[in-house]
Amino acid sequence: MSTKSLLLLFTFSLMLMVVACSNGYTDEEVQATVESAVISSPQKAFLEITNIFEVTSGNAISCSSRDLESPCGGVTWLDGRGEYQVGRYAIDSTCYAEVKIGYDLPDSCR
Repeated sequence: MSTKSLLLLFTFSLMLMVVACSNGYTDEEVQATVESAVISSPQKAFLEITNIFEVTSGNAISCSSRDLESPCGGVTWLDGRGEYQVGRYAIDSTCYAEVKIGYDLPDSCR
């Protein structure tokens, strides 16, 4: 074997040992990778609940138009475009009974 080949083989072996003995990624590198993945991943829109009300006969919104038995409840929220939306739900449903103003509309109610 020529000196040049031995030097090349030695250099390659040395590089291989350094890589093999490396501790891998630092905690900071791992955290930066995770944060960039979270930032770039698509996220569902936050639909902020703005009002919760009971639908009565005096409301412009009726329960019967949605085939809901009276009484029913209404929930308004801001959609991803900043426009108000209204949903009507049975009074005992989680979409009405367990929601709170200022919180996100549950996925099951969207």
